[in-house]
Amino acid sequence: MNQSKQKKFRGMQGVLAFTLAFVLIVSICPMKVQAAQKAAPPKLQWTGLGKGVYQLEGTQIKAEIAPGTVHLTGTGALPDYDYWELKTRPWATNECEAVTVDGSITSLGAYAFYDLPKLKYINISSTTFIKDHTTFYNNDQRPIVRIQGSAVTTEMIGTIPYTSMDSIKAMAQSAYTGAAYILDNNTLASQFQGSTNPTIKYVYSATDSRAPWNDLVTYGNGNVYTSICRLSANTPSMAYTVTGTRRYQGKECYQAFATAMGDFTFGTSFNITVTSNDAAKTKITKTPTPFQYVLSIPKDLQQSGRVFKLIALGEGKLNLYDDIDATGDTITFTTDYPSTAYALVYK
Repeated sequence: MNQSKQKKFRGMQGVLAFTLAFVLIVSICPMKVQAAQKAAPPKLQWTGLGKGVYQLEGTQIKAEIAPGTVHLTGTGALPDYDYWELKTRPWATNECEAVTVDGSITSLGAYAFYDLPKLKYINISSTTFIKDHTTFYNNDQRPIVRIQGSAVTTEMIGTIPYTSMDSIKAMAQSAYTGAAYILDNNTLASQFQGSTNPTIKYVYSATDSRAPWNDLVTYGNGNVYTSICRLSANTPSMAYTVTGTRRYQGKECYQAFATAMGDFTFGTSFNITVTSNDAAKTKITKTPTPFQYVLSIPKDLQQSGRVFKLIALGEGKLNLYDDIDATGDTITFTTDYPSTAYALVYK
């Protein structure tokens, strides 16, 4: 890009108009869905086959139910449940403590295992999509999630690859603050925890003697929380606190990002939140004047020669920000709408 073009785009927001109604669908909190904005899903009908086995009509999915346990077998996707139809789930009165989902189940819909107070153990495959943060929400405060395998299933959202493991990480970041996640080995556990910021607190290898198969309260491996975004020294302000987190967003968010990427490649996504430093600690959607922010580029994306941009959701439109610093490990940008979801893209 020549110098005149750099000046033209430096610090400017390339605005792609979107209808406000569309952007309102997009939640900047990962995987959150506003039920009131969506039509109720069709009622799911299960047929009893005897001996605690039920089959979901129109599918090959079966639920094997025993005292305290549910085992999903067969193939296909378990659809969303209507919140008002949760009592019709075959396991609703099961006092469920453990759920096992075979890897042949491609996805688990909203509210599938919602509000099961005794549910503590969740066994899922790395290839199964978790479609919504409500899928396993409102259960035991410290559930233990065993993630089997290393393979992933990928959906393309425009040019953005979205994997089953991305959806599991989104659940881990949005649904539980006290859950533990146990993966097959140290490498997978490290990748799972290290791909998020703040890191997911309790992550273990199945070979780790500390892995909390029965008692999460006793064990812990720290909560590494470091904000990866700050106000630039060019526009300091004692009035605000800036928090940046590497987050896995909801599918609608990626759909919006994909429309604005052009020939850039998707790198990762973030949430940035600015709050006031007064007693109210108010979230600041719009600042009185534009401020300059410095966002750290994850090490796994840093590479000589790459050009980075940020795409931000905000106030009914998508904003594009060029990197106005000369370093390869940060991106500096200016905005007066800071608290939103961002995509980091590069070429």
